[in-house]
Amino acid sequence: MPRNMLAAIAVSTCLAFIISLVPTVPRSGSGGEIAAYRPYTPLFLSEQNLVDLFTMLPTHYKIKHVKWQNDSLYVDIAVTPSERLEEHLLYGDVYSLLYRSFQLTRNVDHLFFRLLETEGERSVKLLVAIQLDRPPGVFHFPPPEQMENPQQLINGVASLIRLETGYEERLSR
Repeated sequence: MPRNMLAAIAVSTCLAFIISLVPTVPRSGSGGEIAAYRPYTPLFLSEQNLVDLFTMLPTHYKIKHVKWQNDSLYVDIAVTPSERLEEHLLYGDVYSLLYRSFQLTRNVDHLFFRLLETEGERSVKLLVAIQLDRPPGVFHFPPPEQMENPQQLINGVASLIRLETGYEERLSR
């Protein structure tokens, strides 16, 4: 048994030594250096790539409508009258939209968010409207998974928060 273990150690050491002697093959155009990370280039949002921004955005509530116009992004989220509405999930969705709109793009200056209650195709009731403007200068928002209290941040940076009658009654307690 000890002899087998010594043989395995010797073979492993020899293999490690041989591999360390093999020269690294430089990749073409990199000069032998490989970047450990790639800096993120913010997305320039347009009607053509609007879907790309939202395909990677998981939300708790259903996105009903998205519109891009004049450096402004309009997002409607819809709930049904029977659907439970939880405030921390709603503000988590708004924060995810804020993060994707301002941190991952460079040309979204305004985000308009609406929470709508829909019953059928024609009946629509506004519950919440929030306007968020891109902060001036250099800023950094933490990723949504690291954000502990998105409601507090949104309340601090929102230009407008409008809670309609019926919103408070819809919240599940």
